[in-house]
Amino acid sequence: MDYSLSKDGRYMLRAYRKNEYQVALQGQIVETGVGFIITLDYDKFREIFQSSKREKRKREREKNNNQVVDFK
Repeated sequence: MDYSLSKDGRYMLRAYRKNEYQVALQGQIVETGVGFIITLDYDKFREIFQSSKREKRKREREKNNNQVVDFK
C-alpha cells in the first residue's frame, strides 16, 4: 500500500505485509514494515547532490537580498 505525502508524488510512504510459510521452521512467518520513498529525476548521478547545494545558495542569496541595512 502506497501513501503519497506530497501532491507531486515526490515523497511517499509504503507499507507492506508478507506472509510466508517456512519449511525449515515448520511455521508461518509474517513480515510487516514501512518504507519512506523519495523520487528524484536526474540525468547524471552528481546532479542529485548539486541541486541541493544550488538550492541552499539560492536561499542564502534571497535571505541576504531581503535584509534591510540601516545606516545612521
